[in-house]
Amino acid sequence: MTQEQLQEHKRHNSKRYNLSVRDKYDKDYTKFYQSKEWRKTRSIVLTKHMHMCKQCIADGLAVNRSKRLIVHHVIELKDDWEKRLDVNNLEVLCGVCHNKLHKRKY
Repeated sequence: MTQEQLQEHKRHNSKRYNLSVRDKYDKDYTKFYQSKEWRKTRSIVLTKHMHMCKQCIADGLAVNRSKRLIVHHVIELKDDWEKRLDVNNLEVLCGVCHNKLHKRKY
């Protein structure tokens, strides 16, 4: 897959996710996750945690189980909207660990 195809694939998946998950619950979530403030905060958190999954490190794994890293809200947005950009409320998880945390199976 070329770099251009990969970027198109990511854009398509992002749109699909927004329509099926975020827009389904609250359009404010979608706006937030597309905001400049979120992208900046997410970048800061990923750098702070050296792009490493917190749970994989705790489990003693040398590498992440997934290349897809998620900046996860410890206290969810629906529970406290004010903590949405609080770096102390954010942690880095790989896709596998994030899905386990939310008990999703993909």
